[in-house]
Amino acid sequence: MTRLAPAGALLCLATAGCSAWIDDFSVGDSGQDAGLATDSETGTATDADADADADSDTDTDTDVDADTDADSDTSDGSDSSDSDSDTDTSGPACGVFVTPPSGDDLELCTVAPEAFFMGCDGDAAGEDCVADELPMHEVVLSGYEIARFETTNAAFASFVDDQPSWAKDGALAAQKCGSNYLSDWQAGEPVAGMEQRPVTGVCWHAAKAFCQWLGDGFDLPTEARWEHAARGTHDGRDGSAYWMYAFGNAASCDLANFSGCVGGPADVGTATGMAPSGAYDMSGNVWEWVQDWYRSDIYCDPTNSGAFVSPQCNEGYEWADPEGDADGALKGVRGGSWFHEASIMRNAKRQGLEPRSTSNLIGFRCAR
Repeated sequence: MTRLAPAGALLCLATAGCSAWIDDFSVGDSGQDAGLATDSETGTATDADADADADSDTDTDTDVDADTDADSDTSDGSDSSDSDSDTDTSGPACGVFVTPPSGDDLELCTVAPEAFFMGCDGDAAGEDCVADELPMHEVVLSGYEIARFETTNAAFASFVDDQPSWAKDGALAAQKCGSNYLSDWQAGEPVAGMEQRPVTGVCWHAAKAFCQWLGDGFDLPTEARWEHAARGTHDGRDGSAYWMYAFGNAASCDLANFSGCVGGPADVGTATGMAPSGAYDMSGNVWEWVQDWYRSDIYCDPTNSGAFVSPQCNEGYEWADPEGDADGALKGVRGGSWFHEASIMRNAKRQGLEPRSTSNLIGFRCAR
């Protein structure tokens, strides 16, 4: 049974087991399939196996909930929903490096302009779609670059050394993020041995600030870029294989870090499942902040006109470089985490959180 521990007291170490915490957020999705959920009346939550308790900075307890509507996991952490797995042999264009203002170089993958189908196909791979993932629709993207790995503790430490207002006790962090910001750090630094794990406990504002600190047009990836980097054109159209996860349709602990595997965030790139873009950990390890404001009906309202006809309203619509709404209440997270079962780390899975939220389930990567 996985328990949620008091956020301020938690140190998450894979070798010693780990508990999950989330603070300062509200969540949003279709209302049918929340991978993260709150219960303001009871303050309780469940994962696939048991009830869990959580502490919060606010008067509403916040909790984590695994998806009970989709695929189940086997006891060794492998997903038995589909034995079909594919290997991408197209040769991703990675090995591009960018030098931050301080710290080590970061590796990027270059993704060429192309169209792909975004969203969920309920007829493919036995996937159980959720309303906010529908309809599957064509998106046209310009070329972009995306970080091959999730942002590490070491990289974020270089950022806060250069930008002390985003340090654990910094002024901007106190203003923009929850009080459990960087709670897994000690004395303002990552714990020894955790340098190559993804930084967690960072709110959306801090994640965006890190990416922009890199300069040269870096920011958080849009939802469309994120999903394309995870899926490529493995969307079931024009004879291609449909990939439910970033590496195919069969999940195992070798390919991804999800419920039943490590028990906490793992060093980036430890799981061998590589997305078509060449990026690692697009499925599992930690949720990743994206640039867009989350809205459950955005796929059916590409012009933001207020019209909503589900689920065929946007089928086949060529939506060029979508960036979402100009404002909103929740920011998107993608990819699932070490705490959640495989169904939560599907390529199409969407979730929204308050941008000041912090959690040891949530990190980020950058793009430009």
